[in-house]
This record gives sequence, structure tokens and C-alpha cells, in this order.
Amino acid sequence: MSCGLRNLGQTALGVWESAYAQGDPNSVHKEERSPHVAETSQRLLVKMGHTVRKAVLHDVTVDIHEDIDEDENIRTMHQAAEIFDPETEYAYKYLQMFSACCVSFAYGAKDSANAAGPYAANWYVYNNSEIKATGRTPCPMWILTLAAFGIVCGLNTYGYNMIRVLGVKMAKMTPSRGYSAELSVALVVAVAVYFQLPISTTHCIFGAEIGVGMCESFDNGTNWALFAKTFIAWCFTVLISGLFSAFFFAAGEPFQPNNPVLT
Repeated sequence: MSCGLRNLGQTALGVWESAYAQGDPNSVHKEERSPHVAETSQRLLVKMGHTVRKAVLHDVTVDIHEDIDEDENIRTMHQAAEIFDPETEYAYKYLQMFSACCVSFAYGAKDSANAAGPYAANWYVYNNSEIKATGRTPCPMWILTLAAFGIVCGLNTYGYNMIRVLGVKMAKMTPSRGYSAELSVALVVAVAVYFQLPISTTHCIFGAEIGVGMCESFDNGTNWALFAKTFIAWCFTVLISGLFSAFFFAAGEPFQPNNPVLT
């Protein structure tokens, strides 16, 4: 029995050594396939890189002024607008940078808090098993950073849609007009945040642009059709958001454990 096992082992060892010396056909095929696999992987990585680059830079490469040539109403609105002195508009470019920074500060205090506030409250309840009835709920810095990162990513990818609506379709915007609108929005939002009033920043910028357009011309200075469509969308979004929120909460409520500490 032992001799048979010894002979079987020697035979297997000899076959393995022979295959090692002559080259295993499977290993040869693997070596032959490895350059092709590497080339395919490289092409896939390059394609993914181009896709990511296109998505990141899409906001920069889109022509937001193409609607002026395609839409007759928008073209008429822009042609009817008063043309100011180019040197004056050039000087207002730097003032608009300042007003844009003010708006960004106000939006950070408003829109970032909209996203970070509920999450910070849930995080506090999750860690402490209690609801903070008085005082302010602490908000970790990483939650604020995550909210700010989300705002930047959204602006860099799909922000061109709102830039096109507010900067081209709603009213003609130039540095002087944009400075006036942005400065008023920054002031209103900052005051509302100070008094803890949950206003909408989108409503503010729409109102500011309508004011600029009405100073231009009540009939042709503002795209009233777009404003009507936007106003209707505001009404429906409040209702639809409430329905979706109720649906998600009702769907998850049966699976939530009943914590007597919180009740």
C-alpha cells in the first residue's frame, strides 16, 4: 500500500516537473491574455476618466446663451434692454464679485443649514438617545463640511440649469444689473437668517430679478410667462414634497423600534 502511494506521488511529481519544464499550456494562455487584459483595463480607465471629466466640466462648457437665438421672446427681451456704457459695466464686474461673495455667504448660512440641520438633530438623537428640548443642538463640523461639499458638487454639475434660467431667460443680466440683484438678495437673506425666518433664497433672487426687469420695462423687461410657470411649480413642489415625505416616513415607521426613553 505504501509502495503504491509512493509510486503515485513520484508519478505526480514527475508530471508536475515536466509541465514546469515544458511550460503549462494554461499558463501560456494566461501570459498571452495578460497584455490584452491590461490593454482593455487601460481603455476602460481612460473611458471612465473622460466620462468623469465631462461630467465635472459640463457646467463650464455649456453655452447658457443659446436660448437667446432659439427663443423669440427671450431674444426680444434682450434686444429691448438698455445698453449701458461698456466702461461702466466693466467697473461693475468687480463690484459684482463682491456682491456674489455676499450672496454666497448668505446662501451658506441658509441653504447649508437646511441640509445640515435635520441631519445634525438625528445624529444627536442617535448618539444620546434623547431629544434636546431646550438650547441648540450641536452640529459636528463634518456635517457642515458634507453639506458644503454637496452644494459645490451640485453647482459644478447641474448648476448651469438655474444659471441659464436666472441669468438669461428671466431677465437680461449685466454686471450692473446683477450687482443690484445680488446685493438685495444678500441683504434680505442675511436679515432673515438673523431673525431665524425660513425664507426661500430662490424666491428672493426671482423677486430681485423681476424688480430689475420692471425698472427696464414692465412689458418686455421680464419673462412673465416663465415667472408664471415657476410660480405654479412652487405651489406644486410644496405639495409633492409633503406627499413624498409622508410616504417615506409611513413606509419606514413600522420598522422603527419604540424607544421608551424618547417617548
